Amino acid sequence: MFKLMLTLCALALVLAASGCASTPNVSVNSATETPARTPRATFTPRATATEIVDVTNTPEATATSAATDTPAATSATVAPALPTATKKPVVNVQPTLRPQPPAPTQPPAPPKPTFLLAPDGRISPNGEPAYQCPNASPVYEVIMTAKRLGDPPRPYSVGYWFGAFSGGVLLKDYAGKDRLAQSDNSQMSGYAYGSNCQRSGDATSVDKFNGKLDLGDVVRGGTKTMVIRFVRSNTDLTPISQGVTINFNQSGAWWLYFGSQ
Repeated sequence: MFKLMLTLCALALVLAASGCASTPNVSVNSATETPARTPRATFTPRATATEIVDVTNTPEATATSAATDTPAATSATVAPALPTATKKPVVNVQPTLRPQPPAPTQPPAPPKPTFLLAPDGRISPNGEPAYQCPNASPVYEVIMTAKRLGDPPRPYSVGYWFGAFSGGVLLKDYAGKDRLAQSDNSQMSGYAYGSNCQRSGDATSVDKFNGKLDLGDVVRGGTKTMVIRFVRSNTDLTPISQGVTINFNQSGAWWLYFGSQ
């Protein structure tokens, strides 16, 4: 026992000699530490506001679901998005406009009329298509000679309608009958008739005509100047010939010569 005490004393001396004087002395006989010097002052941190948790708002723990073979869905698992129908863009298709032709600077000239019948001036002595033979008797008529154009002998044109017009309106007699006549087969006018003052006539040399129109009522009604022309029919007054103007300033017969083209 004595040897143990000597050993401890020797150990204490060794520690003191080695510079461990700053450490507190340890009593061999006591286990209580005694500080050798006053400890340094330490900074005490300020008190901070401590968040008070209201335990009453804490949701109650729920019962743990029974274990299954299917793993529970977590927030990390995202279901694939279903494809949504996309609307087709609306395209306004403008109609294609056809190019318009440029407007004419001036209207084209109307075509010249073409007629089936035309006055023929080669027969009259003065080169005129019509002439009047005066008559002392109250005669107001038109005698028509309508032949086809061409070299003689020229056949007569049969079945053509001709009429008397004034201001573009077909004239009528007292009875309201249209002043229209139709060419027919040739008729002869002998010397006794004496209607053609431009030709000498006898029993062997006669004038032929194929149409006659009486205009006595028209002239006595006050219309003396009028136009004679051929038309399509007695119901269609579309002109098919040029018009020849005549005037009944005196009584007599007008001779008109037409040829068919």
